Amino acid sequence: MIDSKVVNTINPNRTEFPKLMIGTSGVVVLFTNPMCGTVVSAGRSLTGSQIGDHLRTFDPVRFTNFNGKVELSNV
Repeated sequence: MIDSKVVNTINPNRTEFPKLMIGTSGVVVLFTNPMCGTVVSAGRSLTGSQIGDHLRTFDPVRFTNFNGKVELSNV
């Protein structure tokens, strides 16, 4: 099992990829381009997203830059 937690706030103006972005449901995704990324924190996802899910069809309109830090660990 993988656990994730948000640690603090950093780099609010990052524009290039890869970057962390947060969705309207609280899911945090490591994006490699505007539509492709991997879930690193599931938040309160209404779509059933789990940590590690990788999609190439994220809707970029539903995401904004995540200005925090995510810490991953094996539990």
